[in-house]
Amino acid sequence: MLAAFVDPATIAPVTGIASAVLDLELPSPDWESAGGRLTFPAASFLISGVPMAQRRPTEALLDRGRVTVTAFDWGNDLPISMGRSS
Repeated sequence: MLAAFVDPATIAPVTGIASAVLDLELPSPDWESAGGRLTFPAASFLISGVPMAQRRPTEALLDRGRVTVTAFDWGNDLPISMGRSS
């Protein structure tokens, strides 16, 4: 899926699995009227041998053409982690 956007040599050391749920409302045929939610209930990756997994579902909201990430909490068992929550 990423190969269309990223050089295959760049993504070669990345493996993993993810699932996504998209709930989209489009009352008229323009993005400014779009609303919805994209949720990744499960996702984990191995990036150059380093495991990364989400600690809770990642979520993005679409409101009037603007996307806001409302939940993003990823990390691993190593003392390195990243995250943001609202």
